[in-house]
Amino acid sequence: MPIHREDIPKWIAEKIPGTIHSVDSLPEGGTSEVALLTTDTGKFVLKRSKEPPFDEWLKREAEVLKSLSGTGLPVPRLIAFLEEPVCSWALMSFIEGETVRSALRRTTDPGGRLQIIQAFAETLRMIHQTPVPADLKQGRP
Repeated sequence: MPIHREDIPKWIAEKIPGTIHSVDSLPEGGTSEVALLTTDTGKFVLKRSKEPPFDEWLKREAEVLKSLSGTGLPVPRLIAFLEEPVCSWALMSFIEGETVRSALRRTTDPGGRLQIIQAFAETLRMIHQTPVPADLKQGRP
């Protein structure tokens, strides 16, 4: 079921910068409902998860985003997380982009495809060179 403006809890709505102009469902989110919020200050992603174990997964995603925020990795900024008895909500910044798969499908030029693969490889390099934040190690070195 898509997220509608009237579904958004007041506490979350108060954290959204600006006035909401549109709430559009996104096809992502096999475990959560995902909406793109467009406001007069920018775009934001709102996720809602209604049942176990997906609500716990969304909570963990929010914790990981918060931990990764200081690493320099290109991850969304967690703005708010709300855990309610019937569902969980996560509000985060929106990062414009395209999946590698989608970019490769639309690009037939070998040079363009190479640039896409090199950009992906560079992002993987950044991920692997970034130390894991202490709070995510969970007792592991």
